Amino acid sequence: MKINELCHVWFSTVVTCLLSMFGISSFVRVYGRKTRDEKTSSVHIEKETSYSVPFFYIPPSSSKDGSLPVLDLYKTLDRYKDDADTLISVISMSRDVSKMTEWEIFPDLDNVESDNVNLERLLSFRLGQRIQKTAEVLESDYFVLQEILEPFHVSYGLSSVEHDKEWTMFNGIHEEKSSAYDSAFQIITHIVRDWSTEGRNSRNSLYHWCILELLQHGSHGKPVLVPGSGLGRLARDTSLVGFDVEANELSITMSAAAYHFLNGLKTTGKVHPFAFDFLINEVDCAKRFESVHFPDEVDEALVDLVNIENVKRGTLSYTIGDFVEVYSQLAFKAKYGALLTCFFIDTASNIMEYLLTIRNVLVSGGVWVNVGPLQWHQNAKIHPSADELRILIESMGFHITKWTVDKEAVNYRHEDHGGEPRYTKYEGYRPLRFVAMLKTITRQKLEYENAAIKIQKIRRHMIHDKRFSDQYAKKNNNNTSHVTITEIN
Repeated sequence: MKINELCHVWFSTVVTCLLSMFGISSFVRVYGRKTRDEKTSSVHIEKETSYSVPFFYIPPSSSKDGSLPVLDLYKTLDRYKDDADTLISVISMSRDVSKMTEWEIFPDLDNVESDNVNLERLLSFRLGQRIQKTAEVLESDYFVLQEILEPFHVSYGLSSVEHDKEWTMFNGIHEEKSSAYDSAFQIITHIVRDWSTEGRNSRNSLYHWCILELLQHGSHGKPVLVPGSGLGRLARDTSLVGFDVEANELSITMSAAAYHFLNGLKTTGKVHPFAFDFLINEVDCAKRFESVHFPDEVDEALVDLVNIENVKRGTLSYTIGDFVEVYSQLAFKAKYGALLTCFFIDTASNIMEYLLTIRNVLVSGGVWVNVGPLQWHQNAKIHPSADELRILIESMGFHITKWTVDKEAVNYRHEDHGGEPRYTKYEGYRPLRFVAMLKTITRQKLEYENAAIKIQKIRRHMIHDKRFSDQYAKKNNNNTSHVTITEIN
């Protein structure tokens, strides 16, 4: 039996047992009805031979053998199955509580259950239907994720850097990152934002703004660096308008999915981005099961932005590695003419490390274009406000030419269709947008600066402070599922 078939049997068996425990026998019969081939028929893969994106891997200093941790992909799928089991258990418990309560409120429930019209008005009945539909869409998404999160080819190291440059190791002071970003839920969210028609409005507001600013300022004939690239849409679209682009991402899970979309594979299918949302603030429970089809490869708005047919496509590469540990090195000093950050800077545990790294990679007059919120992540040790951040950036030798905060909120995934509200509470961001240029005098003063050494010293100071020491060189074992305890970041 193939491993995919084994996974299907495991998934079906676990859900069947759970549902049987809660007395949902009718659903068990429905659940196993389709064959493996029928379930994966919505995912079609065809080889794209006209364009190839090289992927590189630079292991973190904490890596024991330096190999790509492909086991992370299987762990992500395992966590997805655990989260699916948990979600179905929670809804099942709600169903049982509702049913027990209904017996007290409606003494003649036996008669009510014989009336189909009244039966459908019972919450317990509707929750039973929700359990069935939830399991169906979660299983469908699981098989899509299986297709996307497969081991992929990478080259180790970077051929473009100067190997004779000193390379500073961060042994013993490597920062472990939260596993929340590696969740299957985040993969699905990014598929919607980056590769679906439903994500076009968000891309037009965020990605196209970055590209317009880049077209206005240029990259001094140097490559453009896009850290926190995720599934790679911003990096790819930037290369489409003529720039040589290097995408950077830390997450192996995100990189695997990006490889699927960028590197010679064209994937079509559908996902259900709202299935794992919190069971609160819902306006219409049916909206939870809405599907989104992918990919949407060419936005008309991008075509209008620049006449792509008359523009020579730039190169595109994708580097997997820690942004600070990799790009603070002397080998990357003044290597890039521009840097684009979208929903990225608030991932910093110490924003000053990011600023040192950004200053290291840019050439004199290099432009930094940013858009995104300041929702500092759980591991952040510094939480500056927008005005404090501006002062900090200027003090690091940048000249800010544009600085605004949106008045209208932007949805992280995509806007509701037709303007109909999906939730009674709206989760959106008013992104901070700015354009900053590295001053020539700053670049000259930093000719002999080693940003990696500075960051290493900063982290060593943290180690000696007991308040922070456990956050370095040690993995946080309290990481829990993103989809069950935190809001979207």
